[in-house]
Parts: sequence; structure tokens; C-alpha cells
Amino acid sequence: MGLVTLFQDPLLAPSVAWAACVRLWGEDVTEWEPDTFRIELKHLKVDARPGVMAKILGAQTVVTTKVWTCDYDALFAFALACHGIGADSSSFHHPYSEQLAWALREIRRLHPLPDDLANEGFDPDEIDPAVSCVLADEGFLVAPDDLSFVQDVLDKMTWNPRLRDEVRAAWDADWSTLDGETLHGKASALDMANPLNVQLAKLAGVRASVLGMEALRAEQNASLIL
Repeated sequence: MGLVTLFQDPLLAPSVAWAACVRLWGEDVTEWEPDTFRIELKHLKVDARPGVMAKILGAQTVVTTKVWTCDYDALFAFALACHGIGADSSSFHHPYSEQLAWALREIRRLHPLPDDLANEGFDPDEIDPAVSCVLADEGFLVAPDDLSFVQDVLDKMTWNPRLRDEVRAAWDADWSTLDGETLHGKASALDMANPLNVQLAKLAGVRASVLGMEALRAEQNASLIL
């Protein structure tokens, strides 16, 4: 897959899309308007379809601003942009847990973040409650690893401390380092009548999704050096 061909990949990661833009047109792309990207893509005979533009413009926002650290809707919009869904100022952006987890990994490749997100990086009064609401709505008691910085707020939105502790202990002991294929196999064998297993399956689904996207991104990154 060549550099230009990358833009035809519907699963293209925003961080790779941005790296390709910088390789093609230089660092000045940080200041480009959306129409400039469309024009230059057209010159390369690349269809500037909405999904591609969502990823490029989402990446540009992360690189050039920090609005996503203090405005949950900006963060949520980027999480959707990672999957080719453009921002819509007239509607509420509502990503799923998997999309938020992947967005955090993409942000780390686009913009420096502190290691301790629980105490630094995001506005705890704006971002943490919003992310926790998504997780609580999906039934999580323990936040997925990439979103663990919101755990204290999630604890206040859910109430089953005994089960939460059991989930955390089981996940850390037997699940947290498994590869995606093993996670899928192990989760599919669980008895879903057991609340502990339900929680473990939720966490396994997010981790497997993120690992799958990581593998795709690694392939895309390899094309940057061809």
C-alpha cells in the first residue's frame, strides 16, 4: 500500500492520515483550511469523502488545540472521527466505550499526554463525568484500561463495590495481558448468567477491539516508509 493509497483505506487511523499529510505537504498543514485538504487530495486523485476528511480534520484538531482536554463534546467528536464519522454541530456526539478507548490511543500518538491521566491532562470536572456516563450506561463497573483515569468518578455512578473489586482482581490476574484472539475465545466461553463474567466480557471486548485497531495501524504505518 503506497502513501496516497492509504487514504482509500476505510479503517485508516487518524494519526496515520495526519502523518501522511505531513509527509506529502509539510508541517504547514497544521494551518490548512478543510477546502485546502480537499483540493490537494483531488490533485492526487483521492476522493476526499467525508470519512477521510473526518479523520484528517479530527487529527488536526488534536495536534493544534487542547480543546478536547476540557470540552467533552470535542473529545467525543474525535472518538467518532476515528471511525470516519464527521463532527455535527447540530447533534450530540455519542461514542461507545471501544471508540473512546481507541481515541485515547490515537491522541497519544498525535499530542503529548501525561502518564498520570487521573490527576493531569484532562479537565476532571468536564471530561471524567462525561466518559463515566458512557461507561455507566454500558454497564461497566471497572473502566477499560485506556479509560481508567475516570474510575473514581465511575465509582460514584455505580454501586456494587464487592463485584467491582472482584472484577478488577480477576481482570488484572487473568485477562489484562491477553492478545485479542485469546480474549475473544475466553470471553465466548463465559457463563453470562454470572455478573462477574458479564463484566469481564465487557472489558475483554474493549481490549480486543483496541488491539485489533493497533494491528491495523501498524500495517498502515509501515506504508508510510515505503
